[in-house]
Amino acid sequence: MRFKVLYLLFVSILISSSSFGQSPFVLNSTLTEETTLVPHIEMSFEKGASITIEDIDSNRVAFESYNFEKVPVGSSTIWLRLQIQNKTAVQQSLTILTSRFDLLEFYFSNGKKVIGGNHYPNKGKEFIYRNNTYAPFVIEGNETIDCYIKAVFQDKADLHFEAIPQEFAIVNTADLVSEKESRDLSLWILCGAVAVMFCYNLLLFVLARDKGYMYYAFFTVVIFFFNLAFSGKFIEMMPSAELNELFQNYAGFLALSGMILFYRKLFNLRERFPLYDKITKGLLVYYALCFPLVYFGFNSFVVSTGPLAWLSVYVISFIIAIKLGRQGNLTAKYFMIGNGVYFLFAVVAMLQTIGQLPPTFLGIKPYTFTISGSIVELILFSLSLGAKMNEMQNNLLNKEIELRHEEEKRREKKRIGEQTKSASRRKGTRTYV
Repeated sequence: MRFKVLYLLFVSILISSSSFGQSPFVLNSTLTEETTLVPHIEMSFEKGASITIEDIDSNRVAFESYNFEKVPVGSSTIWLRLQIQNKTAVQQSLTILTSRFDLLEFYFSNGKKVIGGNHYPNKGKEFIYRNNTYAPFVIEGNETIDCYIKAVFQDKADLHFEAIPQEFAIVNTADLVSEKESRDLSLWILCGAVAVMFCYNLLLFVLARDKGYMYYAFFTVVIFFFNLAFSGKFIEMMPSAELNELFQNYAGFLALSGMILFYRKLFNLRERFPLYDKITKGLLVYYALCFPLVYFGFNSFVVSTGPLAWLSVYVISFIIAIKLGRQGNLTAKYFMIGNGVYFLFAVVAMLQTIGQLPPTFLGIKPYTFTISGSIVELILFSLSLGAKMNEMQNNLLNKEIELRHEEEKRREKKRIGEQTKSASRRKGTRTYV
């Protein structure tokens, strides 16, 4: 323990003696929003993995402006550095975050060391939230802190589905904790809604033996799993964030497959829309193939075809719902509203993810849009299923009424026939006499 303290003290002395080429990140007031650190970071490829923190000295190691694209493909180790100046008189609790690199070691000039990375075990991380690495630290008023980062790629492979990886940024630690608590609360609300709807519809399936309830129950589960994955909560429960991308993709495939199965049964595509029935069968086969393709690394095919398949699932559902809705079908109307709300929220979340909208559009994170959209969608899908059951009951009742009327007409016709025959017999008898 004493050796560790002395080592960190030695490291802090080395760091504080280094000179920086890039401009420092300056805090002129209390940090209130996430801010990028990229313009303030320098990197060095010199000596690669063999360099140690003791070797870090600006007179001996050459640094240049940070550019992730320059990081060598394959296994590689680089060093990063930045300087943070607090020009306010108050202490600030801050956190550096990023989703880059497999292993990261942060060395602060105040003696603190933080370890993280996508492949680093979650149980060893100081703060676990989504698949990012977080390095919390405290900077006193009018203090300057230097930070060196050892960044390791065990295998620099492209993340095909993570459109905008989290670059190095800095955020107020209290805001980060509050954001995580808000995310967890939203997930608990979704979990409660899913649990109620799952149990209720499973019970209805047992009682009514209608597969529509079973498909809806399955859909509620996969939607919850998708939101767990998309919000980052699922990967927090895993040993590390290494499989984050895989779980997010699998959750998406399951959610879309569940939706297809549900509206195929809801709208009885086999009889009503045979063409769309065949197309949706093809989409189910496509998503079944996506599982092994992604697992074995054949991502290019899924990346190039995925958006078209995703759009096809929704376009077909909208076409069917609009056609039936125009006929006054209440089931289709509920479905169209629920599907439309979720589709709108999903598009906003997607635009946030690819950087076309701010990460906190209208003060809302992408996963909050998907969770909110999922709750609205599940409620309205349940109403659409209920409307279908009412429609079926009304149809059965109408058929019973029609059968009853037909039976009454048959009896009336029979009675009239018998009366006619009886009258004819009486008339014949009178004529004979």
